[in-house]
Amino acid sequence: MYVPAHFAMADVRGLLAACDAADLVTSTPNGLLATFVPVLYDPSAGEQGALLAHVARNNDQWREPVEGEAMAIVHGPDAYVSPSWYASKAGGDVRMAEALRRAGPA
Repeated sequence: MYVPAHFAMADVRGLLAACDAADLVTSTPNGLLATFVPVLYDPSAGEQGALLAHVARNNDQWREPVEGEAMAIVHGPDAYVSPSWYASKAGGDVRMAEALRRAGPA
């Protein structure tokens, strides 16, 4: 994911520690699967830490074999910025958001 340098995230571990849910995306023989799952960040696991997740037994994502890596999409804070907040009203609506994608073994 391309992120311009001026939008680079300074505190990745802080965002992971604060998150309590993420989108889990896996590729399977039957196509892509995505589930919004509860997660827990373990900073002591490995060099970058690990996201631990729970997938319900009835969820197809738990049953389907994974091809390759899995990806977790963590959503941070977001906010709407109205053009009326700016001195110049020439701009359009803006949505400020923070998100992080992490890939690794499932």
